[in-house]
Amino acid sequence: MLRLIQGFGFASLAGLAIVAAAVMAGCQQDPAASPSAPSAPVQPAATPAPTVAPGPMPVQSTPTPAPTVAPSPTPVQPAATPAPAPTLPPAPTSTPPATPAAEEVAAALLSSVIPWFNSPPDAAHRRAAELLTALWLRDTGIGYAAALASWVADGLTADEAETLEFLEAAEPEFAEMLLQSPLAGDMPDSLDLMAFRMLLGVSLERPELAALLATHPLTEEGVTPDEFQVLELLIDYGSGDLELARRLATAEWVMDGVDPSELRLLGAAASTAGAPGEPLDFLLSLPQLVAHLPGDLGRHALRALTDLAVYDPDYLARITSLPWFTDGLGESEAVVVVTLERAAADSPELFDDLLTAHYVQTKTVALPITGQVRLWAVQNAPSPPGEDLLQTMEDGVRYLEELIKEPFPTNDVVLLAVDPGNKSYGVSGGEYLNTHIRVIRVRSDPQWPAVAIPHELGHYIFKGQRWYSEGACQLGQAYVNHRNGIQTLEERRAELALDTTCSHYENIRHYNYISEFEETDTLTVDICPYNLGENFMLSALQLMGLENLSAALRELYLLHRDTDQPVTEEAIYNAFLNNVSDEKKEEFRSLYRRLHGGPFVFPDAAFDDDHGDEARDATPVGEGSPVTGALDYAFDFDYFSFQAQKGLKYRIAVQYPSLPPSAIALYAPGGTSPEFGLGDSVSATPTGPEALWTAPADGEYYVAMRNFGNRAGIYTLTLSPVGDAADDHGDALTTATAVVLGYPIPGVVDSSADFDYFWFRAEQGQKFQVDVQAETLDAFRVEFYHSDGVTLAEMRPEDLAALESGGGEIDPVVDLVQATWSRGLSFPWVAPGAGDYYFIVSGANGSVGAYTLTITPLGR
Repeated sequence: MLRLIQGFGFASLAGLAIVAAAVMAGCQQDPAASPSAPSAPVQPAATPAPTVAPGPMPVQSTPTPAPTVAPSPTPVQPAATPAPAPTLPPAPTSTPPATPAAEEVAAALLSSVIPWFNSPPDAAHRRAAELLTALWLRDTGIGYAAALASWVADGLTADEAETLEFLEAAEPEFAEMLLQSPLAGDMPDSLDLMAFRMLLGVSLERPELAALLATHPLTEEGVTPDEFQVLELLIDYGSGDLELARRLATAEWVMDGVDPSELRLLGAAASTAGAPGEPLDFLLSLPQLVAHLPGDLGRHALRALTDLAVYDPDYLARITSLPWFTDGLGESEAVVVVTLERAAADSPELFDDLLTAHYVQTKTVALPITGQVRLWAVQNAPSPPGEDLLQTMEDGVRYLEELIKEPFPTNDVVLLAVDPGNKSYGVSGGEYLNTHIRVIRVRSDPQWPAVAIPHELGHYIFKGQRWYSEGACQLGQAYVNHRNGIQTLEERRAELALDTTCSHYENIRHYNYISEFEETDTLTVDICPYNLGENFMLSALQLMGLENLSAALRELYLLHRDTDQPVTEEAIYNAFLNNVSDEKKEEFRSLYRRLHGGPFVFPDAAFDDDHGDEARDATPVGEGSPVTGALDYAFDFDYFSFQAQKGLKYRIAVQYPSLPPSAIALYAPGGTSPEFGLGDSVSATPTGPEALWTAPADGEYYVAMRNFGNRAGIYTLTLSPVGDAADDHGDALTTATAVVLGYPIPGVVDSSADFDYFWFRAEQGQKFQVDVQAETLDAFRVEFYHSDGVTLAEMRPEDLAALESGGGEIDPVVDLVQATWSRGLSFPWVAPGAGDYYFIVSGANGSVGAYTLTITPLGR
């Protein structure tokens, strides 16, 4: 007896019955059929038919019975059916083929509800028609349900067509259940289709887990990205521990839908399963523990406690054992917990002090757009007289809302103000830490709150490229000071124009590329992204006006908030250009070209960028084959890729005389880690920059040609292997040639980028005579270092006279590299201490050629 799927009306069913009767009447009687067999195919006994209202499907009225289809729990595979895709699980073993009459009945019924069934437009639809027929013959309920799905009837995409393969491979009971679930509806989103197929695949190996998830409330409507992640996590957990997956899936806070904080909690749960004690129980109880906290405070506390449970369980145990935690987490205590989480990771001493004594202030303010916002200030020491942190915070959120003209992103703003006193907590400056901001009090500067707090509050809003986020936060700070009457925006712009700290960078793009080669002290704050970014913002403000600048910042803020996508350089350029008046667009392009640089200012340029601006778009180059490129505009970048062999030396030469050494950079495989740049290992020659480099490992390396503000033009790049034998002495400390004292050592500078390293050992007070005799080397430089290869070797004042005639006045610490020598060089030297010393010879002014080095011991 045919079983009907919910939503398949009586009128439609009656129409199908008439079609079926017409088909069956024209069929030959099957001699093997039982006289009592019904006219429609018999449903397999393993799948009992539900009662259908208002009545069963009418049976064939002719006395000639229809052929009976043999019951089978597995799909019937027509002989011509192609094999399933290799990513699918193996299909069940096929049963004997159905009789032609049964297949004709199936085809007639299916074609009446699927417009394309009789005329499949392509191979995928033909395969789908075969699968739908097999599904109907195996189980009419499944066949009808699949046929009635709108994603089948309206034509199939490749993914939808392949989904039928998964359906055929699944167990009938689960397939029917899933087809009746909301996941099998219109599938408007690819996530629904992915979830549908994922559960079908899981059902083959873990049917209990699949059944649990198929009936989960998460699948009741279209699957959201967060819900899809939940399904993935639960499947991952269930593949190893079904009970863990069941426990997590049935948690009340998972059943009612997860927010991002709870999703993060779910992702952390598996790391605590099986750990000593009951950390998993604690994690599962967290949403209820913080549910009473109003606003965003509960979300902040949930994240803090989750991270403590996973990464710092010992610190969490100290918190949860305190009376103020065990008697119920109040709002003030929750705020302290929020600040303690990061303190545990960054500064155990600060954690201890905060746990021992903390001071909490709070204030609720009403903002015109956001409404009520609660401000929290947590400190490890009381504020000095006259300091009002809450008022500074209020000014910050109020004027930032006014600037961006959007609600402030959180209604619970938490500040941790750290007073270091006489301690070194290992934290400095200010930081935005997602759940709160942390700043260090500067007792010597009474204005520190007005400087630090508004800037860090800006990070709630401005995210993306570092120069943009820091520059916009600096603008926010300047705007707050402007509104408070401390300093106008124009005064701040004039003040910033006098700051030359970052004047060695051409612009922002120059900084972004150059800074990756610079080594800076990790404790030193690099202020150039701040200054360069703020200068861009204030200059744009002067050009486009406050309203238009505000609109550009708002556009970028909403882009990140609504799409959770990073704010790219192109998005920044377009947002500002979109909000500049038409008559000033070209002026803005000029401003952007000067202060930032890059290709976005040339959207309609006549030239085509001949080589990619990034490693992923690099042009492959062959060894020894010159390639021509064009630096089409100031700050154009061209990337090239080549295969290097470990230990082989390569010459990278550019014919373009006006380009400086910093125009060439070399990147390791992956295109992100620099091998050299900024003139390091690169020399200027009369024809252009040149580098000599030995490959540390096999792989694909990248050469970047970078036009840092120089004139546009055509260049030729040649990359040639020069082999091991071509370089007679190593180019680094680790490959330096050992000096045989008293014997001449011949050498050849074979490139302006060739550096010949030598080393020898000396005792304290030992005297030497150092001689470099130029043979065919017209001009050269030398360097002399201690054993660390960094500290310049010292000379006694009385030994300098021999040098001064050739290289000018020489300091006691011999900075020989600043002097250029010709013909030869000879000087005495006394070792200031025992150890290894390094002597380096290289060409100057593009000179190449032979020389002889002799280092002779003179005794003590």
